[in-house]
Amino acid sequence: MSLGVRWFGTRDGSAPVLVLLHGGTGRRPSTSAMADLRFLRMTPFALEVRRRSHRSITVAQIHNPAGGWPRGQGRAALDDFLSGLDVPRAQIVLAGHSSGGHVALAAGADCGGIIALAPWLSGSEPVEHLRGSRVTILHGDRDRVTDPARSAAYVRQLVAAGVSARFQQMAGAGHAMVQRPGQWHRAVADEAIAILLPHMANPNGPTDFPFERPLGP
Repeated sequence: MSLGVRWFGTRDGSAPVLVLLHGGTGRRPSTSAMADLRFLRMTPFALEVRRRSHRSITVAQIHNPAGGWPRGQGRAALDDFLSGLDVPRAQIVLAGHSSGGHVALAAGADCGGIIALAPWLSGSEPVEHLRGSRVTILHGDRDRVTDPARSAAYVRQLVAAGVSARFQQMAGAGHAMVQRPGQWHRAVADEAIAILLPHMANPNGPTDFPFERPLGP
């Protein structure tokens, strides 16, 4: 399987990288990223991270044509993509929604951080591989698709195993992140910046940029 990638910023290894992973059940494959609402839902996160980091964080917005990441669909391709990045794993943050959050947690070993947004969890996820990474799970308290209580329980398991992890409840939010979307975007940007700040070249530059045209499809 070949993943699509939409880049915001440099790809030469001079900046840390946030990798955005959309959700989906895999029941509706889509070969066109720009016609896939699951993919497009993640674009405001890319723009907010670029703005708030003063363009010091490169964003790779991934499109999985399988229509999501259930049962590990696309995991091998994601591992290949991460291995091909010209930055150390400590300078990579994975952020994913729903099944994208699940695969981010599964693939996040040795990454600087993982930000899971309303992740799908089975209840039997491993924890030991995330030691050394910083894990944040954001979950709306009105989510009826995935379970915020299961997310909170997983964070407790991570902390008990010695992982730096925290759970943040998003008040009044459902699964699709359409209620108070700016709150989600800011939370992800702030967490990514907090993790990657030591590797950012220009953390105090101006934030008022014109609209940025991303590289790639």
